[in-house]
Amino acid sequence: MVNFTGLDEKLASKANANHTHDERYYTEAEIENKLKSKANLQGPAMTGSPTINGKSIVVAVSPTEYTLPISTGFVIYEGGKYYKTQDGIVIANGRIASAGGAALSSGMHCVAVLPAGYRPKTPVHGVASVFSTTSSEVGAIPCWANAAGKIYIMLPYGLAANTSSAVNYPAFGINCSFVAA
Repeated sequence: MVNFTGLDEKLASKANANHTHDERYYTEAEIENKLKSKANLQGPAMTGSPTINGKSIVVAVSPTEYTLPISTGFVIYEGGKYYKTQDGIVIANGRIASAGGAALSSGMHCVAVLPAGYRPKTPVHGVASVFSTTSSEVGAIPCWANAAGKIYIMLPYGLAANTSSAVNYPAFGINCSFVAA
């Protein structure tokens, strides 16, 4: 059995069903007006440097994308962008083709050069996808970026010239990411 000691006193001190609030409380209209002025959850991005208890809060900022500076003999086939995140990570990607569909010999090819501020501290290595004279992927090849900002690919075999003017092949897709110097 539950002990209800003091229940009658507590019930006697509760508000009656027909009570009213004085000026210490907001009216419904006042609350509605205050809610209209609050920040919309899907509104514009925050600006400035917000803090909580004196500590900075990280605010995501969309990076500015730039067109990848392509080396002579190559063209951007698709994408071809680079940017730096607010954390200093550089990302360079896109599909690059030989200019005019020219054949590519085996060996090392510099396909782009990143500007100062977008270069790695030390050389970084990755993998690029190679596309033949058609749109089919034919394999993976090494790619890397050096401290001078040069992005290279290494072709272990030559790629034939493209005789069709409809597409820019041979081509390869690169995707590099690293911490900027």
